[in-house]
Amino acid sequence: MSFQHPPHQPPAQWPGAGAGENGKPSPLTASLAGMAGLVAAAFFAMGVLETVVNANLFSVKLDHGPVITALVLQSLETLLLGIGGVLLIARVGAGRVLVVAGALAVLLQLAMTLTKFTGFFGQPLLFHVGVLQDVVIGCLAASLLSAALAVLPSTAAYIATRRARQPVNPQTGYHPPQQW
Repeated sequence: MSFQHPPHQPPAQWPGAGAGENGKPSPLTASLAGMAGLVAAAFFAMGVLETVVNANLFSVKLDHGPVITALVLQSLETLLLGIGGVLLIARVGAGRVLVVAGALAVLLQLAMTLTKFTGFFGQPLLFHVGVLQDVVIGCLAASLLSAALAVLPSTAAYIATRRARQPVNPQTGYHPPQQW
Protein backbone atom coordinates (compact mmCIF):
# COMPACT_ATOMS: atom_id res chain seq x y z
CA MET A 1 0.00 0.00 0.00
CA SER A 2 1.45 3.32 -1.04
CA PHE A 3 0.73 6.50 0.79
CA GLN A 4 -0.04 9.49 -1.44
CA HIS A 5 0.50 13.02 -0.29
CA PRO A 6 -2.23 15.52 -1.12
CA PRO A 7 -1.22 17.96 -3.86
CA HIS A 8 -0.27 21.42 -2.71
CA GLN A 9 0.87 24.64 -4.28
CA PRO A 10 4.35 25.97 -3.58
CA PRO A 11 4.38 29.12 -1.45
CA ALA A 12 4.49 32.47 -3.21
CA GLN A 13 7.92 34.11 -3.41
CA TRP A 14 6.58 37.64 -2.84
CA PRO A 15 3.23 39.18 -1.95
CA GLY A 16 0.85 38.94 -4.87
CA ALA A 17 2.95 36.34 -6.70
CA GLY A 18 0.58 33.44 -6.25
CA ALA A 19 -3.12 32.97 -6.13
CA GLY A 20 -5.13 34.98 -3.65
CA GLU A 21 -7.05 33.57 -0.74
CA ASN A 22 -9.90 32.40 -2.94
CA GLY A 23 -7.62 30.74 -5.52
CA LYS A 24 -7.80 33.62 -8.02
CA PRO A 25 -4.78 35.74 -8.98
CA SER A 26 -4.40 39.01 -7.14
CA PRO A 27 -5.23 42.19 -9.09
CA LEU A 28 -2.71 44.20 -7.07
CA THR A 29 0.24 44.24 -9.47
CA ALA A 30 -1.83 44.88 -12.60
CA SER A 31 -3.75 47.71 -10.92
CA LEU A 32 -0.61 49.34 -9.52
CA ALA A 33 1.16 49.03 -12.88
CA GLY A 34 -1.78 50.66 -14.64
CA MET A 35 -2.05 53.49 -12.13
CA ALA A 36 1.70 54.19 -12.18
CA GLY A 37 1.59 54.32 -15.98
CA LEU A 38 -1.32 56.76 -15.89
CA VAL A 39 0.45 59.02 -13.37
CA ALA A 40 3.61 59.13 -15.48
CA ALA A 41 1.57 59.77 -18.64
CA ALA A 42 -0.33 62.63 -16.99
CA PHE A 43 2.86 64.41 -15.94
CA PHE A 44 4.53 63.86 -19.31
CA ALA A 45 1.40 65.23 -21.03
CA MET A 46 1.50 68.35 -18.83
CA GLY A 47 5.12 68.92 -19.87
CA VAL A 48 4.27 68.56 -23.55
CA LEU A 49 1.28 70.92 -23.30
CA GLU A 50 3.28 73.49 -21.37
CA THR A 51 6.02 73.44 -23.97
CA VAL A 52 3.63 73.73 -26.90
CA VAL A 53 1.80 76.63 -25.25
CA ASN A 54 4.83 78.54 -23.93
CA ALA A 55 7.51 77.84 -26.53
CA ASN A 56 7.73 79.72 -29.77
CA LEU A 57 8.29 76.71 -32.01
CA PHE A 58 8.21 78.88 -35.13
CA SER A 59 11.08 81.12 -34.05
CA VAL A 60 14.01 81.37 -36.42
CA LYS A 61 16.49 81.46 -33.50
CA LEU A 62 15.31 78.19 -31.97
CA ASP A 63 17.25 75.01 -32.75
CA HIS A 64 14.33 72.84 -33.84
CA GLY A 65 16.02 69.42 -33.97
CA PRO A 66 16.34 68.69 -30.23
CA VAL A 67 13.06 70.41 -29.36
CA ILE A 68 11.00 68.52 -31.93
CA THR A 69 12.75 65.26 -31.01
CA ALA A 70 11.94 65.76 -27.34
CA LEU A 71 8.33 66.72 -28.09
CA VAL A 72 7.82 63.66 -30.28
CA LEU A 73 9.44 61.32 -27.76
CA GLN A 74 7.56 62.75 -24.79
CA SER A 75 4.27 62.61 -26.72
CA LEU A 76 4.98 58.99 -27.63
CA GLU A 77 5.75 58.21 -23.97
CA THR A 78 2.50 59.86 -22.94
CA LEU A 79 0.48 57.77 -25.39
CA LEU A 80 2.21 54.46 -24.65
CA LEU A 81 2.07 54.81 -20.87
CA GLY A 82 -1.46 56.22 -20.83
CA ILE A 83 -3.04 53.68 -23.16
CA GLY A 84 -1.01 50.87 -21.60
CA GLY A 85 -2.10 51.90 -18.11
CA VAL A 86 -5.77 51.93 -19.10
CA LEU A 87 -5.43 48.53 -20.80
CA LEU A 88 -3.72 47.05 -17.75
CA ILE A 89 -6.53 48.21 -15.51
CA ALA A 90 -9.00 46.75 -18.04
CA ARG A 91 -7.08 43.43 -17.95
CA VAL A 92 -5.96 43.47 -21.58
CA GLY A 93 -2.61 41.82 -22.29
CA ALA A 94 -1.46 44.44 -24.81
CA GLY A 95 -1.23 46.91 -21.92
CA ARG A 96 1.81 45.06 -20.62
CA VAL A 97 3.64 45.55 -23.92
CA LEU A 98 2.66 49.21 -24.25
CA VAL A 99 3.78 50.08 -20.73
CA VAL A 100 7.16 48.40 -21.23
CA ALA A 101 7.57 50.17 -24.60
CA GLY A 102 6.72 53.49 -22.92
CA ALA A 103 9.31 52.87 -20.22
CA LEU A 104 11.92 52.07 -22.88
CA ALA A 105 11.08 55.35 -24.64
CA VAL A 106 11.56 57.15 -21.31
CA LEU A 107 14.97 55.53 -20.92
CA LEU A 108 15.88 56.56 -24.48
CA GLN A 109 14.93 60.16 -23.73
CA LEU A 110 16.88 59.99 -20.45
CA ALA A 111 19.97 58.87 -22.37
CA MET A 112 19.47 61.71 -24.85
CA THR A 113 19.08 64.17 -21.96
CA LEU A 114 22.22 63.00 -20.21
CA THR A 115 24.20 63.36 -23.45
CA LYS A 116 22.76 66.90 -23.69
CA PHE A 117 21.14 66.32 -27.10
CA THR A 118 17.67 67.10 -25.85
CA GLY A 119 15.78 67.26 -22.57
CA PHE A 120 12.51 66.65 -20.80
CA PHE A 121 9.86 69.32 -20.75
CA GLY A 122 8.21 70.53 -17.58
CA GLN A 123 8.86 72.92 -14.72
CA PRO A 124 10.45 71.77 -11.47
CA LEU A 125 8.16 71.89 -8.46
CA LEU A 126 10.73 71.81 -5.66
CA PHE A 127 14.21 70.98 -6.96
CA HIS A 128 16.30 69.74 -9.86
CA VAL A 129 19.31 67.45 -9.95
CA GLY A 130 21.65 68.34 -12.78
CA VAL A 131 19.55 68.40 -15.92
CA LEU A 132 16.59 66.52 -14.39
CA GLN A 133 13.68 68.24 -12.65
CA ASP A 134 11.90 66.66 -9.69
CA VAL A 135 8.78 65.98 -11.78
CA VAL A 136 10.88 64.16 -14.38
CA ILE A 137 12.55 62.05 -11.69
CA GLY A 138 9.10 61.11 -10.39
CA CYS A 139 7.91 60.27 -13.91
CA LEU A 140 10.99 58.13 -14.49
CA ALA A 141 10.32 56.26 -11.26
CA ALA A 142 6.61 55.82 -12.06
CA SER A 143 7.22 54.59 -15.60
CA LEU A 144 9.93 52.13 -14.51
CA LEU A 145 7.75 50.90 -11.63
CA SER A 146 4.88 50.43 -14.06
CA ALA A 147 7.05 48.42 -16.45
CA ALA A 148 8.51 46.31 -13.65
CA LEU A 149 5.04 45.47 -12.30
CA ALA A 150 3.70 44.79 -15.80
CA VAL A 151 6.25 42.05 -16.50
CA LEU A 152 5.63 40.16 -13.26
CA PRO A 153 4.09 36.68 -13.60
CA SER A 154 1.28 37.61 -11.23
CA THR A 155 0.20 40.41 -13.59
CA ALA A 156 0.16 37.96 -16.50
CA ALA A 157 -1.84 35.46 -14.44
CA TYR A 158 -4.39 38.10 -13.46
CA ILE A 159 -4.81 39.24 -17.07
CA ALA A 160 -5.09 35.63 -18.26
CA THR A 161 -8.06 34.99 -15.95
CA ARG A 162 -10.09 37.46 -17.99
CA ARG A 163 -9.75 35.24 -21.04
CA ALA A 164 -10.79 32.11 -19.14
CA ARG A 165 -14.48 32.11 -19.93
CA GLN A 166 -17.01 29.51 -19.04
CA PRO A 167 -17.94 27.26 -21.96
CA VAL A 168 -21.09 27.86 -23.93
CA ASN A 169 -23.68 25.14 -23.96
CA PRO A 170 -23.54 24.02 -27.63
CA GLN A 171 -27.21 23.06 -27.75
CA THR A 172 -28.73 26.26 -26.37
CA GLY A 173 -25.93 28.82 -26.77
CA TYR A 174 -26.51 29.76 -23.13
CA HIS A 175 -23.67 31.16 -21.04
CA PRO A 176 -24.04 30.04 -17.44
CA PRO A 177 -23.98 32.99 -15.02
CA GLN A 178 -20.64 33.68 -13.40
CA GLN A 179 -20.32 33.22 -9.67
CA TRP A 180 -18.92 36.26 -7.90
